[in-house]
Amino acid sequence: MDVTATDDQLMLRDMTRRFLEERSPIGAVRRLADGGERIDLGAWREGAELGWIALFVPEAHGGIAEMSEGVVDAAIVAEELGRVVFSGPFLSSCVVADAVSRAGTAEQQASILPGLASGQTIAAWCLGGTGAAAGAEPGAITAGRGYDGYILDGLAGSSRTLKSPTCCW
Repeated sequence: MDVTATDDQLMLRDMTRRFLEERSPIGAVRRLADGGERIDLGAWREGAELGWIALFVPEAHGGIAEMSEGVVDAAIVAEELGRVVFSGPFLSSCVVADAVSRAGTAEQQASILPGLASGQTIAAWCLGGTGAAAGAEPGAITAGRGYDGYILDGLAGSSRTLKSPTCCW
C-alpha cells in the first residue's frame, strides 16, 4: 500500500524524530537495560504529550482522534520509535486506547482514556485464562501492586516467571 504523507504527517514524523534524537537516542535502551530498567517513564510521558497515544483517543477524553489518521499516523510514530529502538509501551497503549474508544462504556472511556492519552497510564494486555487454549500455564502470570498501579509479571506459555515487571511490554 502506497501512502503519501500529508504535511501534518511529515510534521509529526519530524517532531517525533527530533524528540527521540534529543531525549532517547539509539543508545538509551542499552543504558536502561544496563541499569536494570525497562522504560524511561519521563521520556514516555513526554512522548505521549506529543500525541503518540492521543491518535486513538477522542477529543472529549484528551485525544486527537478526530484530527488524526489513526493507524497511518501511528505507523509514522512507530517507524521513528523503531529507528532509535525506543523502549516503551507504544503498541499496547495504542491497542488498548483504540479498543476502549470503540467498545468501552462511557464510564470506562472517561476513566481510562485521559490517562492513556497523557502517558500517565500505561496499558498492557494479558491472557484471560489458563491452560493451553489460553496460552498460559496456571500461575504463570500474576498481578501485584507496583509503581502507581499494578504490574503484570510472568511469561505466557511457561511456568517460568520473570524477575522484573512486564507491564510495559
